[in-house]
Amino acid sequence: MTADWQPTWDLHGVEGTLIRFGQATCAGCPVRTSCAHLKTAQRTITLPPRPQHEALIRQRQATEEGRRLYSQRAGIEGTLSHGVRIFGLPKCRYAGLVKTTLQHVFTAIAINIVSIDAWITQTQRTKTRRSHFNKLALSLV
Repeated sequence: MTADWQPTWDLHGVEGTLIRFGQATCAGCPVRTSCAHLKTAQRTITLPPRPQHEALIRQRQATEEGRRLYSQRAGIEGTLSHGVRIFGLPKCRYAGLVKTTLQHVFTAIAINIVSIDAWITQTQRTKTRRSHFNKLALSLV
């Protein structure tokens, strides 16, 4: 978990957001040495203002490497969206870490089974989800 989010300004007066992670969070991280170089220091990240951040994302997606990375993310986002819509992924029926973990594992198995079935039966997935209003509008035409 992050400990603190606060507005900040760089040497040129450009606004940003400073995110400071808690020492307890950083202490147990297996890749801590790659981002925090001091033994007692906690990790900080400074984000640029939203318009600059979005411009950087658009610039990155203009490259071949950026498009490849975004396509991986799109596949993951689609899988998670499928899990949320079909299997109620964010709703946990149980209390406790062990039972919650077990529910998530079974949900992942169910998503895989449905995907394998769609692949075997060559069922086409829809490209976009249509809203109820859109379906109604199309039925009236």
